[in-house]
Formats: sequence, C-alpha cells, structure tokens
Amino acid sequence: MSHILRPGLEAHLGDAELGDTALPLGITITHLGRSGPRERLLGPRDPVSVVDAVMASCFIPGIYSRPVFLGGRPSFDGAWVRRAPVDAVRALGADRIVVFGSRPHGELEGGLLRPRRWAPASDTRVLSPCEELPIWGFDFDEGRTRVAMEIGRESAAMFLESNSVWLSA
Repeated sequence: MSHILRPGLEAHLGDAELGDTALPLGITITHLGRSGPRERLLGPRDPVSVVDAVMASCFIPGIYSRPVFLGGRPSFDGAWVRRAPVDAVRALGADRIVVFGSRPHGELEGGLLRPRRWAPASDTRVLSPCEELPIWGFDFDEGRTRVAMEIGRESAAMFLESNSVWLSA
C-alpha cells in the first residue's frame, strides 16, 4: 500500500513540512528504540515533511512493505502505544480536544500493545459512531462503506448538536 499512498500524498502536499501548515498539525507515531516502542507526537517544530509523518503514522509492520524511518528510527502507526494521544495534544496547548473514535457511544481504547478503556477528561469530546459500523479495516465492500459513511454523517450531526455550546466557547 505504501507505493500507492505516497505518490498521492506527494501530489497533493508536495514537500510541505509540519510547520508549514495553516493550522497547527500534530501527527502521532510510534518510534521503535532500544527501550521498545514509544509514542511520539510530531508537530510544527519537527523538521519532518507532512508526507513522511502521514506515511509513518499509518505504517503497520508486516502489512505494508516499506517502513518509514524518521530521525534514523523505524516509525509506525501511533496507535500501537495510544490510540488517542490526548495528553500530547494538551501539552501542545489545546484547550478543547475532539477525538474521533470508531466504537459506538464514546468508548475509547488504549493502544494495541496495552489495550484498556478510558474515559475522556472535561476538555475532551469524542465524536463516535451512533451505532456499530458495518465495516472493519481492509474492508472494501462498497455497500458497507456507504452505510458506514452515512452513520458517520449522522454521528457528526448529532455531535455538533450536542456540543455546540462547548465548541463555540
């Protein structure tokens, strides 16, 4: 998949670095070092191209063929340590955080290596599907994808309605 994704990203994003974006952008990756996997939030101060950051954040060892090296270290999907890096985003100065979840009813899970459920803090809201999604990763069925997209639209509308005061504060 890497050979398909990278050219498309490069065509749209060029050689822009994280610090070049109009809005602050943070992309979570997992760095593999001597002490094992470590969560890392790449942000505007990191001299990393948006393309490389995105490629590292979605690289899954064993599935994709081309690993991404950032700072000389193998880097891969940030969800290995924590699926929603709320603490790291808060440390960047965010006072309101929206987490996009794939589980119904606002359930959030920890990382793939240390799975656990957790509840969001008062500065965090979860936009999650209003019902179970009919698809999973690597499911390319058009009908199920369309149903999942409709659930997403309905869920986003419900989120906006129930969080309008918080969002406008």
